[in-house]
Amino acid sequence: MRALAARFPGALRELDRLPMAEIERRIERLEAGERPAWARTLVAYHAWMRVALRLKRALPRSTDSALADEWLRTHYRPGVGEPSLAALDPEALEAILRPPGGRLSRWVLGRIAREQGIPLERVVAEAFDTGQP
Repeated sequence: MRALAARFPGALRELDRLPMAEIERRIERLEAGERPAWARTLVAYHAWMRVALRLKRALPRSTDSALADEWLRTHYRPGVGEPSLAALDPEALEAILRPPGGRLSRWVLGRIAREQGIPLERVVAEAFDTGQP
């Protein structure tokens, strides 16, 4: 479970929230080669969360955006699906280091909504609600 959570931050929450029938339905759709909206959203969610948590582990308790930017330029190499260095702009660094309302996950979902040009509520529904197409 620890390895799953490290590779896909938030996955344990997904497994807790979704009924087994929905998880099985999602697996079937992916195995059939479909790329539903919820899958694209979750790929982006896990990618942003991995980067954010990696940065926070590298700079524990730091809120220094300049230090974070320096660390990223020196050490960050995006993994598959992870945001580019350019996407980790000053607004992103500020939010990662000092998440609005203390909720990093909520900021990540908002960032995905902006990137995809869709409302936050739709991103949340696609990712975490049951019965989505």
